[in-house]
Amino acid sequence: MAENLLQAPERDAIEAFLRQSDSGNGERPSYERLLGFLSGVVITPGHFMPSEWLQPLLDFNGIVFDNIDDANRFMGALMPLYNRVNAARLRNENLCPFNLSEAPDLDVAQRLATEWGIGLH
Repeated sequence: MAENLLQAPERDAIEAFLRQSDSGNGERPSYERLLGFLSGVVITPGHFMPSEWLQPLLDFNGIVFDNIDDANRFMGALMPLYNRVNAARLRNENLCPFNLSEAPDLDVAQRLATEWGIGLH
């Protein structure tokens, strides 16, 4: 059975950084959007090193670190999540973490799935 990446153990740590961020358009970046971005990175043909996709991820989400310790904590949460997304891809699992037919609140589920899709795009 596929792991539910929406329930990843790093989610709380990643969301703590996202709450402090500003994407520049008045919106707070979301975990779902970040997860969609990582999904897009791993399914894009070719192989991208983190040095190629990390800065666009930070810039797109307005993530700025106050110090090196914050950067290390964020990377310590982000890279295991990236590795799990990539492992799911290698197992040929569906990377979309949403099943709208089982959603208790369809409006919320659709909003979150849209966030994931924006990140994927």
